[in-house]
Amino acid sequence: MGLIWLIINNQIAPISDTVLPLSALVAAIVGFAALSFAFPRLAPNVFGWICDTLMRLARWLW
Repeated sequence: MGLIWLIINNQIAPISDTVLPLSALVAAIVGFAALSFAFPRLAPNVFGWICDTLMRLARWLW
């Protein structure tokens, strides 16, 4: 999650002259943890979808 946060910040900062706050990273981690505990069978599917989406976005950006 931290690596994704750094990559997104590196892409956003030159465009908007601001960065995502650290609280956004913490909120994402807490949200994913809560999702994992609440829906243990759904979580791997959601994480896989998120990873696939991020990979498509990375290919589009670079």
